[in-house]
Amino acid sequence: MPLLDDVFDLVGTRATVYVEVKSPGIEPAVAALLDRYPTVRAAVHSFDHRIPAAVRALRPTTAIGFLSDSYLIEPAGMLRPMVPDALWQFTDLIDHALVSAAHARGARVIAWTENDPVRAHQLAAWGVDGLCTDVPALIRGAFSQA
Repeated sequence: MPLLDDVFDLVGTRATVYVEVKSPGIEPAVAALLDRYPTVRAAVHSFDHRIPAAVRALRPTTAIGFLSDSYLIEPAGMLRPMVPDALWQFTDLIDHALVSAAHARGARVIAWTENDPVRAHQLAAWGVDGLCTDVPALIRGAFSQA
């Protein structure tokens, strides 16, 4: 298994690295890693929203995201006071109202994990900003044929 340093070395400036942190307490180490690679585009996200918030407190320019697998009754409330750059939402719990509310707060919406081309088109029509999928060729093909 490669270390995150290895991944950053490999990626360089060719892509954005999305770092999902699973448990608290390593935020200073994550911030230090990001400091070692100032030319790598990276974002930090987690289900524990305190983690990306803590990384941003250490590195104010770091892009952060909040992961969610719950239906958000009040999306604007979750996106306060530290507005994440992205809300990574479980695809089955995304609707037009959620996308609109997130966009109004300045956050992109990334759907995970969408493998159905029909649903992917619906999400795109609502303005979802990105799709995570296990079948990229299928989803890409569905959009290239549209």
